[in-house]
Amino acid sequence: MAHEAAGVLWCDERLARLSGLGDQLEAFSPTVDFEAFRPDLEKALAYSDRSKGGRPPFDPVLMIKILVIQTLNNLSDERTEYLINDRLSFMRFLGLGLSDRVPDAKTVWLVRHVIRPVLDPEETAIRQVERLGFYPTDVRHILLTHFDIDHIGGLSDFPRAQVHLSAAEAQGAIHHPSFTERQRYHPLQWAYGPAIVEHVLGNDVWRSFSGVKALLETSRLVC
Repeated sequence: MAHEAAGVLWCDERLARLSGLGDQLEAFSPTVDFEAFRPDLEKALAYSDRSKGGRPPFDPVLMIKILVIQTLNNLSDERTEYLINDRLSFMRFLGLGLSDRVPDAKTVWLVRHVIRPVLDPEETAIRQVERLGFYPTDVRHILLTHFDIDHIGGLSDFPRAQVHLSAAEAQGAIHHPSFTERQRYHPLQWAYGPAIVEHVLGNDVWRSFSGVKALLETSRLVC
């Protein structure tokens, strides 16, 4: 029992340290309602259709969160399986305990294959901006929480925009990336040379994100 208690204490201390360092996945929980996707996921995965082999063994919300991890970190299915078993931050985001069963690489591939994200050009940011009656050159400011591939796709469609991000994110993505960060970020996405504005985080907090400052220029905000 003493050994088990020590193990739990170690995990709690490590998770607290990860939170203090800035766990990107932890910030998703209060801002993204993953449960809202459950009905569509169950329909897409045919959970109620026994003719297709019965109910899959893993929760659909768990699986979509695994795909979020995979996309953010540009991971193969095999690497995804390994890192979920290895990283406490991944386990916490997924709601898994140390003894819980983790979906294998084949299951991750199968779910992604069944869900198949829609690759429709009309869903891109530039098309949505144009439908609102603006030109791409009208976009003057782009505010990014991070520089991962899922957040900066299509950045070059708005060449006149200043790109705002935290100084810490710029340090890891642009100036002095570590080995892990070189696998995570893709410099080709900002190779066109945008005007990057770095901000030191302030003291205010909004939805778990540290505040910076207001843009003083009179603008229209399009979310």
